[in-house]
Amino acid sequence: MVRCVARDGGRVASGSDGRGAWVCSVECFDRALAASGFARAWRRTVDRASLGGLRQPVSEYLKMNVTTVKDCD
Repeated sequence: MVRCVARDGGRVASGSDGRGAWVCSVECFDRALAASGFARAWRRTVDRASLGGLRQPVSEYLKMNVTTVKDCD
């Protein structure tokens, strides 16, 4: 799993500081993006372009840190 955080200035990143939204897979990331899950988790509006830029690093992190995770559905 990877924790995505909202930073000041509307930036988003993976990390531990700030309000977090956990995702367990790229598919989970895509579902959260489509269902405004990041906006709900962060309690703020989210720039979809910033989230689009976060998808690739999240994907790479999840590939490097493969663990068995129960499906998040």
